[in-house]
Amino acid sequence: TADDGFFDGGLRIALRGEYGTSRLDYDLFPGCGVTAFDRLVLRPFFTDAWALVSWDPARYRPDDSVGFRDVWMKESLRAMGQPSPAGSFVHLLVNGLYWGVYNLAERIDGRFCADHFGGRAEDYDVLADFNELKAGTREAWDAVQAMAAAGLEDAAAYAAFAQQVDLVNLADYTLLHLFADCEDWPHHNWYAVRNRVAPDARWRFLPWDQEIML
Repeated sequence: TADDGFFDGGLRIALRGEYGTSRLDYDLFPGCGVTAFDRLVLRPFFTDAWALVSWDPARYRPDDSVGFRDVWMKESLRAMGQPSPAGSFVHLLVNGLYWGVYNLAERIDGRFCADHFGGRAEDYDVLADFNELKAGTREAWDAVQAMAAAGLEDAAAYAAFAQQVDLVNLADYTLLHLFADCEDWPHHNWYAVRNRVAPDARWRFLPWDQEIML
């Protein structure tokens, strides 16, 4: 099925018990800390692709595509000590037909969170693009947005916000996106996740689909 995105031709790999094994036990991404997967994404590069047929040739051109901008963002955030979806480059063939080079990557959902942060997948709230609920509940996210909208200049308000948001993660995440001058951000292409039953149930931010940058 088409992965989340703007007609980018992405594909999901979903392992389900009714078709065979429900988990792939293999060290696909050495160093990421996870070696079993039930969902993966095959991502093309879209506006960062040499095969791009652009709707805006003055801005999105195949001749300055490099095919790894989004991967660079994710790897850079991990190098800053923050969690980030892992990925690699693969040659994709579908029923023997060569489709080209794709980015095989982790998919951000409750299972991804449980694998990286611990706990149960069903205990995670997963939000995308400010208001799109991907999993769990949204009440805590709405409360955090209300805190930010009301202002954080007051010490008590800031302290309350810090109880709900991992501020070091948010700072690193924001610095990276500002440095890279990400065009599809902050209005689009990001995830916020939290374990709502954990003692330290703070929101963390994850990059996604940042191929229009630098």
